[in-house]
Amino acid sequence: MKHLPFSKRSIRSIILLTLCTVSCVSVSACEDPNKMFEGVWRSTTEAYDDLDGAMVGAPTLAIGHYGQDLTGLVYYKAALNASAYTETCQCALIEQSSTRQPIDFVERRINFTSLCHEYTQAEPEDSEVVSLDWTLTMGDEPELMDRTLVGTVRRSDGEKGEVTVQFKRVSLLVAEADKQCPPE
Repeated sequence: MKHLPFSKRSIRSIILLTLCTVSCVSVSACEDPNKMFEGVWRSTTEAYDDLDGAMVGAPTLAIGHYGQDLTGLVYYKAALNASAYTETCQCALIEQSSTRQPIDFVERRINFTSLCHEYTQAEPEDSEVVSLDWTLTMGDEPELMDRTLVGTVRRSDGEKGEVTVQFKRVSLLVAEADKQCPPE
């Protein structure tokens, strides 16, 4: 019997190393699930005036997440691509839902609640906290910057009504300025 220059153990090691290399290359070409929803998402709808005034303006989402932990801000422009924010609620904190799974990687869906301390500049003492429940599903666009989030928003207090929303990703990262309320 002729001896090969490599032992069976060496051949197995080479095969294992090759498989690991191929796996690492193919995984790096995919989206990191821990950052799947991360980024800044802008509404594609001009402006809202729905849910008894709880959903006003053109919302933008600044979402950060790692694994199942989700955080961020919803900030409301007076109109799409406007520089001014709405008067009653400039921004709202994104909080994980206590009753729904925050992130479903299989269905590509996020669930969260936004809390806004609404007030008017004329009468800040007449304020109330408005809570909205969001359910958004990511589209299957192949390019990360072409991705969309589509879903519904409803008042957390049970008042009837539901708004259909759609967002387009405008940034993969949330800049420091987008972490301010309102953004700088």
